[in-house]
Amino acid sequence: MKLIKVDFIVRVAAMLLKCIPMSFRRSLVFCMAQSIFKHAGNRRLRSIKNLMCAVPELTMGEAENIALASYQNYIFGIMEFYWINELEIEIECDAATLELLKNDRGVSVATMHMGCSGVVPFTLQKLTGTEKIFSSVPELSKSVRQLFAHCNVSIICEKQSGYFLELLEASRSGAVICLPADHYVDDVQVKFFNQCTEAPGSIAVLSAYSAVPLLLCYPVLSDDGQYKVVIETVFSKAVGRSKNEIVSAMQKIYIRFEQVIMQYPEQWSWSYNRWQD
Repeated sequence: MKLIKVDFIVRVAAMLLKCIPMSFRRSLVFCMAQSIFKHAGNRRLRSIKNLMCAVPELTMGEAENIALASYQNYIFGIMEFYWINELEIEIECDAATLELLKNDRGVSVATMHMGCSGVVPFTLQKLTGTEKIFSSVPELSKSVRQLFAHCNVSIICEKQSGYFLELLEASRSGAVICLPADHYVDDVQVKFFNQCTEAPGSIAVLSAYSAVPLLLCYPVLSDDGQYKVVIETVFSKAVGRSKNEIVSAMQKIYIRFEQVIMQYPEQWSWSYNRWQD
């Protein structure tokens, strides 16, 4: 019931925002997000704590400003998905990576919680032209599922029974699988901002057991409201199947995550309980 109510509120807000010129939408959403963040309680405090944990040299004021900007981009990203077909998207991808992405065998793609996360599978679908784009996300509202379906992106909920086996089957049939890999899951141990933590290993396991390349993809929102989607090669061949090789692959991804986050700290979602005690 709560999800239905939230879905209704977001859909109404999105419909109203679509009546406003694109240039004003961002400013309006940012103002709304600033008011919400001010009273966000645990989310606000966790964002600041995570920032100061990852970048100890930040002052409290600097951390709070970045946390606010991150939350504004997060809320704006949710709204942007409702008019995703209107977005101007620039793609940064070298020729070798593009060749891997367009092969008939499929690929595994690690993604990050940055801006409008729906931009990544949407861009991959447009770039490859395939209808076999799969993404795994938490429980979603009906309207968001419909939006993904309209973009020819199949969504598999992380909580559904046998979801990983379904992803593995799709991967082995040549699908493009993109999964968020920057949140806390008790799979493999990695170092992230000089701290030991746990990370999801699913995307590396899919690469290993489907014998497909492993890529990384993330969106960056520019000041003029245009998205740039960056696609990079992590491994041009399949990841090895041993535990050490899976862990090593995830650590390589996390090293790159750190670099991207430090380049765009206001665009990564800091509010997740990323370093659990």
